[in-house]
Amino acid sequence: MEALREIAVAQARLGGTYFEEAVQVALLISYDRSAHVPVIAAALVAAGDRSYFTRLLLPCASSLTGALRACAVLIRAYSGQVAAITNALRRERGLK
Repeated sequence: MEALREIAVAQARLGGTYFEEAVQVALLISYDRSAHVPVIAAALVAAGDRSYFTRLLLPCASSLTGALRACAVLIRAYSGQVAAITNALRRERGLK
């Protein structure tokens, strides 16, 4: 699975038409998604993507760890929405 992650990250770094391919490779990962898929989503965001990475949010949601990592990616992608993302996390976790 690490090899698939590295391929997808490399594709994300290439940007443009490779964003779609990075997502397709990410979706092939079936083991330990919470560790691998958020890394790929972060690579997409770092390369300037604000669309394709959203297709990886649902696979990240299969575990709390993956969901929290996805939230970190969302904060990087939408830095102007930090308060809204943080408040949503707090509500979901039952915090004030």
